[in-house]
Amino acid sequence: MTSSTGCGFPNLLAPGEIGSLRVKNRVLMAPVSTNFATAEGEVSPELISFYERRAKGGTGLLILECVNVDFPRGKTGHTQMRIDNDRFVPKLHELAEILHEAGASTALQLNHSGGLYGDRSREALKPVAPSPFLYGKLMIEAREATREEIHRIRNNFVDAAERAALAGFDAVEIHGAHGYLLAEFLSPWTNQRKDEYGGSTENRARLALEIVQGIRKRLPCFPIIFRISGDEFVSPERELPEDFAVLKSERMEERNLSGRGLSETIEVVNLLKGAGIDCFHVTAGTHRLPHTFARRAQVEGMGMGQGWKSYLAGEIRRTCGVKTVAVGVIRDHGVAEEILSRGDADFVALGRGLIADPDWVSKARTKEVVRKCIGCNSCVQYRSGYGWKLRCAVNAMAGREYRLVEPEIAGKAPSLKKILVVGGGPAGMEAARVAALRGHTVTLIEKKPALGGRLAAAGILEEKSKIRWLSEWLQGELAKLNVEIRVGIEITEMALSGGGFDALVVATGALPDSKRLPTIKNPGSRDFFAQAVELLEGTASIPEGTEKVLVVGGGLIGCETACYLAQKGFRTTVVTRREKDSLGADMDPINRYETLSSLFKLKVGIKDRIRLVEISPEAVRYENGSGEILDETYDFILFAQGMEPDRTISPRCEDIFPEVYRIGDCSSPRNILYAVYEGFSVGNKL
Repeated sequence: MTSSTGCGFPNLLAPGEIGSLRVKNRVLMAPVSTNFATAEGEVSPELISFYERRAKGGTGLLILECVNVDFPRGKTGHTQMRIDNDRFVPKLHELAEILHEAGASTALQLNHSGGLYGDRSREALKPVAPSPFLYGKLMIEAREATREEIHRIRNNFVDAAERAALAGFDAVEIHGAHGYLLAEFLSPWTNQRKDEYGGSTENRARLALEIVQGIRKRLPCFPIIFRISGDEFVSPERELPEDFAVLKSERMEERNLSGRGLSETIEVVNLLKGAGIDCFHVTAGTHRLPHTFARRAQVEGMGMGQGWKSYLAGEIRRTCGVKTVAVGVIRDHGVAEEILSRGDADFVALGRGLIADPDWVSKARTKEVVRKCIGCNSCVQYRSGYGWKLRCAVNAMAGREYRLVEPEIAGKAPSLKKILVVGGGPAGMEAARVAALRGHTVTLIEKKPALGGRLAAAGILEEKSKIRWLSEWLQGELAKLNVEIRVGIEITEMALSGGGFDALVVATGALPDSKRLPTIKNPGSRDFFAQAVELLEGTASIPEGTEKVLVVGGGLIGCETACYLAQKGFRTTVVTRREKDSLGADMDPINRYETLSSLFKLKVGIKDRIRLVEISPEAVRYENGSGEILDETYDFILFAQGMEPDRTISPRCEDIFPEVYRIGDCSSPRNILYAVYEGFSVGNKL
């Protein structure tokens, strides 16, 4: 692949073809569910604005989130666009028209949820699947689809493709991955049928083949993409052991079956190629529960390397002689360029990367630094688990484009102010960044020697190192905006009273909750215990000669501290008052099980239902779940029992400054999503 673009990413920015469709560059937006559609399945203003922003950022082809071809049983998500009736065509046409005007090609992903239908309020209508197994988060049993239902669903897909073409879209993508209906038929793990739609690879592919053949008959030249898991990664050796699965009540029904691997996927691809597919969007994994690798291969956590599954697209491309799209943790332009240049794919797709930075493609041309997705999965957790509209932890504008103007283009605030921000964590840095973009004069003060706040501790594990990207990006933006930064300064009320500031933004974060400490005898010089965050931040250390370390607390901080210690070679044990099932319960499910998997591999001891009675340099006395009082010895103890707001800046500051805002953890300890959003919100309205 060559190009005359004359920049550092010639393959990435070169045009490409998918069937009869010419795409202006090799970057696709992967379909990402948003909950932006109306409850009736119509296109909404916020959905239009969200995708229009990604189109204006230079993306070549937007593959819009999965659209329901069979309402209501085929629905996925809390709200979802529909294409099962002609009445949805007008708004879909408006959406396609706006995206074309913004410079992007467009495709609709067609989907049926199959056995995954039924979560939350939808459980009353029994889902259909190839075979009657338990599916989804609520483990609802699907019934086996009849031949008549299969034929009706097949026709629904074909009708939907015709409507997409009628609405002005440039292509369709058929969703055959991630455990939805077509993937369920394709997989030997979920398809146990004895008729012509089950058994052999060709039989299990029959429904997908009939759909493609039906579309080709009606739309001979219309581009069709097929999304497929190159490897489902469903196998016993990929699971956490039974005694470490933690959420045993959520374990899938054991079927003693493996899913479809790469070699069989190649067989399926060759069949679909013959039916008329123009390009294969190669992902991985399937919709199992988060303690399985199959689920974490579908929606990766922070620990997965960039472009880790592009080898699947490469093998399919070379073996089958087809065009492929590589997807999965592609964050840097250089990584994308390398995937293309070594021949793994003809295109790359970004989902979360374009949520975090809609200008990802434009920045490849200008060589600006990208605001990279850190893999925290807030976009998945809050949308899928809580039913929110899509939100992003690093980009507070995501999903709010229809009602907010980006500070970069909003221009100067009506009244320019002199603003003091106290605290250099994510909330404080984001507030300073946005306020400076609005034209205010901003000074940011941090008592530690460097900016970053708790991001440094949160990213101390190599598998969590992507968190550092946010801190690096924010610091780079503050430097470009000439925000005055003072580090290593302890703030006092007297110091705050000077300077003639018009507004104070307090973003001092949180401190370890000292009220939860057990009774400690002879605390002395504290050389046998410390707070876990002090260790992670480098303000506390473990004495030489230490071998056995106890971590008190089984939440996010406790689990990550235990991983860090075990990686350093310490014999580590975690104790928690709750049952083992709640270990790391304050983490998002995907990253939680990445961490739990690390704890298991590192042989970290876990003691649950523990109540600490007394701690001394000689022993730790505790009561176990059976009511026994036991003594054990450890060389060092770390406490990870929650955080409380840092109230260093007292309420009396309201008497000093005309405006005072408290944001982030100093208001209430939470996570990065809340910190960045509150920083953005305050900076934008100052």
